[in-house]
Amino acid sequence: MNKVEYFLRELASARQILMIYELQHPKVKQAVDGVYNKLSDLLSGKNEIIVGIIGGELSCGRDIFFDLSNHLKDFINDLTDKKVERMVFRQGISWDELKIFLNA
Repeated sequence: MNKVEYFLRELASARQILMIYELQHPKVKQAVDGVYNKLSDLLSGKNEIIVGIIGGELSCGRDIFFDLSNHLKDFINDLTDKKVERMVFRQGISWDELKIFLNA
């Protein structure tokens, strides 16, 4: 599993946690911290990371994550229901911005 796949797993997990717990709960901070750290690592030396949903599959660049998408169907369906086709994460995103995104 590559860094993008780890990030996407962490992102989906954090989104689920934010659906369950109040924003002040310690698990929310821990979840956002995990996503933020993985995203910061991914963005090291890059301006942005673009994640898309193509035919119900998660993709980034030329990579389509078929196996991962099978495990994250609820996450993909949630994004699709909200009309999200792609997510652009740019260098300099703040922890608070990420938390707002995860809670949307």
